[in-house]
Amino acid sequence: MKESLQESRKSPEEKLKSTAFFIEANSFEKHALWETHHKKIPWREDNSGFSQIIGYIGGKKHQPVNVSFSFARIHGQRVCFYYCCSRFSDSVMIEEFLEKHYPVKYDDGTRRAMTDADNFHLAVHWCEELDNKVLSA
Repeated sequence: MKESLQESRKSPEEKLKSTAFFIEANSFEKHALWETHHKKIPWREDNSGFSQIIGYIGGKKHQPVNVSFSFARIHGQRVCFYYCCSRFSDSVMIEEFLEKHYPVKYDDGTRRAMTDADNFHLAVHWCEELDNKVLSA
């Protein structure tokens, strides 16, 4: 319980910087992933989340790109679920934002630690590998 309280008190920036994998999934997709996997893998939900304007379409202040972020721990590793929640959307802008500010890699640093809900297994396997490294150290 104490760890959960400490986790919830971390700032959004701290959570993003300590994320092992980013998964593009809206709230329905995230729930479907949880429903399918939470009994098969160690999954601990973090009920705090936030949204952030990451840029503007064409630099126009009236066309913001707003992204929703939420978190969970899978195999002990923090993962971030994100999706565009604004009227205006630019998937390239979102990917570039995440790559610039949170350049997480996996597979010996050869691949960006980002995927979508369809390829969620990539995040699960990487989190399990990281957890095994922590346990064997």
